[in-house]
Amino acid sequence: MSYCVNCGVELDDSAKTCALCGTPVLNPNKPAAGETPYPEKIVIPQNKLQRYRATVATLVMLLPILVCIPINYFITPGLYWSVYVASTLILLWIFFVAPFLLRRTLPHTPYISLTLDGVITAAYIYVMYHYNSSGTWFYRIALPMVAAFVVLGYILIFFCQKNKNASLIRKAAFALAMVALYAAATEFIFLISMPNLIADCVALTVFFTTAVLAIFLRFASENKQFRAWVSRKFFL
Repeated sequence: MSYCVNCGVELDDSAKTCALCGTPVLNPNKPAAGETPYPEKIVIPQNKLQRYRATVATLVMLLPILVCIPINYFITPGLYWSVYVASTLILLWIFFVAPFLLRRTLPHTPYISLTLDGVITAAYIYVMYHYNSSGTWFYRIALPMVAAFVVLGYILIFFCQKNKNASLIRKAAFALAMVALYAAATEFIFLISMPNLIADCVALTVFFTTAVLAIFLRFASENKQFRAWVSRKFFL
């Protein structure tokens, strides 16, 4: 015995539609012919799924902050350990979660993303500097290094956008050149900020290594015969 899902009238077993209101008969005990009137599983669009995951991640990151700050204030007053927890979680949220939540409301370009990342990184380092050390190393070393990274990142983005059809080897060569320049800038910043410090030349080692690799890859990208020889030699 079946009943109409719309008006509740009793239906004949052979009826296809309700005789009273015309609603199609839906009997879950009988196999449906063709497509079912309801989906077998719920399909969530990819953009909504990403926003849902970002919202869940936001709540997961917010919970330790809401727990640590009161504990720090009432149980261990005078210490600032909760600041490190909160600033680290906020930094991770801005880097990995915020883009999925703000993609539709804010302009999203590589330049804007890199600028925001640079500003947030500098702010995070400043928090560590303010609560945990003295001196002026933040202004003399950390801030110039972040600024140099952002500027070289702008140049790399501009090169990749202007040379979209360039080979992967050529793009890798240019990226290594930017790494070499950043290593040189880092060494220069340390020498200017702390002239009495004995340098260990780590940055210079990185500079020469990446510079040689960049020159090699640049040569390989321009020389077809050399690329063919490398392919035969190393079975690439």
